[in-house]
Amino acid sequence: PLDPILLKEPTASTNGFTVYTVYITGYGGRRLRGTYGEPDAAGRYPITIGAGHPGANVVAPTDTSVCFVTAAMDGMATYRTGLGNRYTSNFFYNDLDALRWVDFAATCEKVDLNRSIYYAGSRSGPVGIAVLALDPRVKMYIANVPTNNRWDWQVTLPGAGGWGPWAGDRLPGQSTEDFTRELSYFNSDNFAERVTQPCLIGFGLLDGLSQVTGNLACYA
Repeated sequence: PLDPILLKEPTASTNGFTVYTVYITGYGGRRLRGTYGEPDAAGRYPITIGAGHPGANVVAPTDTSVCFVTAAMDGMATYRTGLGNRYTSNFFYNDLDALRWVDFAATCEKVDLNRSIYYAGSRSGPVGIAVLALDPRVKMYIANVPTNNRWDWQVTLPGAGGWGPWAGDRLPGQSTEDFTRELSYFNSDNFAERVTQPCLIGFGLLDGLSQVTGNLACYA
């Protein structure tokens, strides 16, 4: 069960719009934290669902005509933690955690999931592709310079650049072939072919960290 707890945030709420800090149960019983906001007026509203930095403060929304969920996701650790095993990788949890926030949104009376968008960027960007591939309730994806995609390139091509993972992130004694097989469970390029919803992706042609080659391979 989600077992949600909602705590009203008076300083972030505005006249006609209420913001909450939310705790829900994620994979393996872990408690997840996020922010949820909704208009006070009766009705069903579109929703944006996305990832934020785990240490970010709760802030008032910029658009009070829609609902929103911002999940606390540690994107800074995502690419270098537990990569030797798909069950210990942060991406194993990040993908599943993001889906749990979709489950939470589905329980909110004012949310219309038929008008839902998942948004993300940078290191949490590839999670959105997994969300759309695994949960058709989400109807669109917006990503800003998502990184990285095509991890097999990162591991096997010298000078590939980007945030990693790199060949040096393998476990001791682990072959490149075994490492790329583990990473394939989270490589957004492998999820992309299952996505049928529209996506809006922003990237830079001269971006050496969120590389355009991987973005084009995944999203083009």
